[in-house]
Amino acid sequence: MSLTSFAIVSSRPAIAMAVLVSLVLSHRSGFAQTEENAESSIEVFSGPQIGEPLPPFEARRVFGGGPAGEMVKVAQENEADATLILFVPELTRPVIGLTRGVCQYAQRQKEPGIRTTIVFLSQDITLLEQQLKRAQHAMPKDIEVAVSLDGPEGPGSYGLNRNVALTALVGKSGKVTANFALVQPSLQVDALKIATAIAEAVGNGDPPKLEDVVPAQMAMAGGVDDDTFRAKLAPVIRRTATEEQVDDAAKAVEEFAKENPAFAERVGTVARRIIDAGRLENYGTPHAQEYLKTWAESYAPADKEK
Repeated sequence: MSLTSFAIVSSRPAIAMAVLVSLVLSHRSGFAQTEENAESSIEVFSGPQIGEPLPPFEARRVFGGGPAGEMVKVAQENEADATLILFVPELTRPVIGLTRGVCQYAQRQKEPGIRTTIVFLSQDITLLEQQLKRAQHAMPKDIEVAVSLDGPEGPGSYGLNRNVALTALVGKSGKVTANFALVQPSLQVDALKIATAIAEAVGNGDPPKLEDVVPAQMAMAGGVDDDTFRAKLAPVIRRTATEEQVDDAAKAVEEFAKENPAFAERVGTVARRIIDAGRLENYGTPHAQEYLKTWAESYAPADKEK
């Protein structure tokens, strides 16, 4: 049976954490007031690109797949099998959720399957290993977790971008077949893309569906994880946002809502509750509040709420 392994790469936080200011009534995943830290519309690059080789390197095992402290060979030379390498600069809930969904899908692939490795970089290896051991319960079972000893920049031959939260590389026969440089990793948004690349690499003729990588309970909760929900709405209601920034963020919300009906309904429901509670002025600028009123009417009409 093929071994699915994790080597996780961690550095100082690549992007600042969004600060949740308030929750809407009893809706725990309501809108958050936050500072916008990344320009998600700008294309970013990290690691070798499609068609380029996956250079071999080693990382130290923390748990899973064998004794702790042993060196794990990643992307070995002349490796014919499909390969998935996930480089992570910070262990966060979105990263854990995405890697868990993607790796569980990878584990279900038929032999020879895909060798999966996640590599975390850090200047403080001891602290990182302690953090990973505490997070072991959140990782998929039978997964090998390791840390890189190459410092915060990661393996020099990979050219990793420290400003992305997750670099996912899918390869076949030692070359990259797909590259995902994610600034704000999201299980709902990114898992299916990575899973599709995995299926193509292993020759799986049955393309994955969203439910293959996203837990069923998430769909029941509104079709999107809480971190993605906040990340989509926070730029809209940021109090210091200009009208142009609000328009851009709102456009992104509406485009995502077109492809995710459950997300749209959740946005409308939360906006409706804000309005009905008389708390609209607490959320964003007057320009942003107009969008909230529009979404409440279009995604969750008052007569539907009754």
